[in-house]
Amino acid sequence: MKVVFAFMVAAFLTTALTALSPGYAAAHNVFESCGDDIASHCETVTPGDGRVFSCIYAHEDNISESCDPVIIEVASLLDTFFELVRFTAQECRTDLETHCMEVEMGGGQIYTCLKSHKAELTSDCSTMIESISLPGDQPG
Repeated sequence: MKVVFAFMVAAFLTTALTALSPGYAAAHNVFESCGDDIASHCETVTPGDGRVFSCIYAHEDNISESCDPVIIEVASLLDTFFELVRFTAQECRTDLETHCMEVEMGGGQIYTCLKSHKAELTSDCSTMIESISLPGDQPG
């Protein structure tokens, strides 16, 4: 059950981080600043779910000077992301287990589930969910 819960939180926050600035901008910067490196080292990697970044990271000893600072920025954002995962896991654990255990991961479905149970969430989890806004969210 702990593993399922950890995956639920990670999937939920992966969607959130990708859509939030500066994470969203940093992800796009990887493609802009590291285009030549991606073409050289990661041509066969399917973009999405951090695969391109992982490939570039695996080749960090061979990346260009223009790509290096972008990788450092994304690595810093990933540190922040995992801290947010830990914090959200603490704040929303009961709510995830109570309201969203049957929800499939991916596409923001766990976030949508929690948001749809807004009135039923614990105070701390509700505060976390309200602080996250994804594209397409309706106010309120």
